[in-house]
Amino acid sequence: MKKILLLILIGLLAACESSALIEEEDVVVEPEVVVSEPVEVEVMTYVVRYVIGYSGLIEEQIKEANTVVRLMLPEREGYRFDGWFLDEAFTRPTDRFVTIQSDLDVYAKWIEIIKEPQEIVFEVIRSHFSFDYTTTHPIDYYVSPSQQQAKADTIYQGMSIAAGLLAPYLEGLDPLSITVLHPKDQAWYEEHIKALDLFDYGDPWFERTSSNGGAAVMESYSGRPHMFYNIPDQNTPNATTIDYFVHETFHVFQLGRLSGDRQNRDRNLGCMYTEGGATLIGNVLAYVEESSALLHFENARRGRIQTLQTFYSNESELSAALYDQLINGQNDCCNVQEPGFGYTLGALVAEKMVLDFGIEAFMAMHYDFNRYRIDQVFETRFNTNYFEWIEDEAVPYVIELVT
Repeated sequence: MKKILLLILIGLLAACESSALIEEEDVVVEPEVVVSEPVEVEVMTYVVRYVIGYSGLIEEQIKEANTVVRLMLPEREGYRFDGWFLDEAFTRPTDRFVTIQSDLDVYAKWIEIIKEPQEIVFEVIRSHFSFDYTTTHPIDYYVSPSQQQAKADTIYQGMSIAAGLLAPYLEGLDPLSITVLHPKDQAWYEEHIKALDLFDYGDPWFERTSSNGGAAVMESYSGRPHMFYNIPDQNTPNATTIDYFVHETFHVFQLGRLSGDRQNRDRNLGCMYTEGGATLIGNVLAYVEESSALLHFENARRGRIQTLQTFYSNESELSAALYDQLINGQNDCCNVQEPGFGYTLGALVAEKMVLDFGIEAFMAMHYDFNRYRIDQVFETRFNTNYFEWIEDEAVPYVIELVT
């Protein structure tokens, strides 16, 4: 009996334990989820106010606090930016990198770029012409028997480019007429100018250029210009810089529209203004690349000034020579003798003409210089007294450059 009771008790205890285990497995405890509201963080911003300093220009930017800002770099034509300042009087400069901790006003300081006269002249002339080496102009050219064809071809190439630059001023001269000579071919040259119906410039020009070479523009009896190059064996023409070819083409332009009144032109002063204008334009348009052209122009200009300095040791001596040339003319010093007024004084006076009257007027007046007296040109085109302009403008300008 005791065994039976003991077995029953053990069975009951086992059943209770099994029941407890089953209940424990059925209980699933879920983790508690806590949902919190988002916290708004306030971001401070400030205004950076750029006072550009001209034409009322102001620019504003919104920047977060404590950020490092690199201040902008403004540009202004004709001026150089000289930094940002914290006051309008420009007494408190600031670095370009600024940590923003409050609203910030910065003021731009500018320094005007003062250009030298020759820089202004250079830019004015370059901007007037559509300058490249791709535009050409038709040319009809002849080569004398002894001249090398390769040299003639180089001149042809350079002249085509130069004439392309001056094409708007060569209207009615299509094609240009050019002859490339050799010093051995004087007899051929003399027959050639007869065939072209040109004025007989004869031996002086040909003999003068046979030693070192040279060029000239000659007129036909009908008023049509023709260009000659006399190239000795030792000369090697170069089409990389077209200064020489622009110079001579400018002479074609000057003579290209002569009418029946060409005998009225001022022959005493014609050489200086003819050579001066051609020299200036040739120097400025010598290269496609602008920095190379500027360097070429300034070097040539410096040489002209040094030549005048060599011949005139004081201001009064130079002044007297300038007045004598500009009013009376001294053509013995224009082409052959030093100081070569056509290429020295004439080019510097041409600069002053561009500065005072502009490039379009400068080009237009060169038609007139070979048709009318210079004082007439100034009166009709500029309502300016030529002699007063010489005294008040041209002579002081040259004296300041030379002395």
